[in-house]
Amino acid sequence: MKLEGIWQIEMKGPYGWESTSTAFIEKGIYRGASASHYTIGSYKVKGNRVIAKTVMTTRGKGSQRRPLFGRYDSSFRMTYDGEVKGGTIRGNATDTAAKYSIPFRATRLADID
Repeated sequence: MKLEGIWQIEMKGPYGWESTSTAFIEKGIYRGASASHYTIGSYKVKGNRVIAKTVMTTRGKGSQRRPLFGRYDSSFRMTYDGEVKGGTIRGNATDTAAKYSIPFRATRLADID
C-alpha cells in the first residue's frame, strides 16, 4: 500500500458525492486545500487503515462561509478514519467538537516527486 501522494477528496452530502479538495499526503503530514478552505494535519497508518487528525480553516465571513456539520465556523478539528484499498480510501470524517461524521472517499491521483 502506497499512501504518500496526491489525492482527490470527496465528501458525501445530500446530493451525493462532491469533490471538496486536493490533498498532499507525505511523511506523516496531511495538507489539503480548495478555493474555500485549507486543511493541515498529521496522519498515521495502522495496517490497512489511515487516521488523520486535521484542522480545517474556511475562508469568508459569517454566512459567506460554507456550512459544515450545520455550522458556519471558521475552523473545524476533524479526524479522518478510512480503509485503504489500492488507490482508494473510504471512511468517515468526524467533527471532533460535535462528534458528527460525514462519509468521505479519496482517490489517488499521482505520486509526490
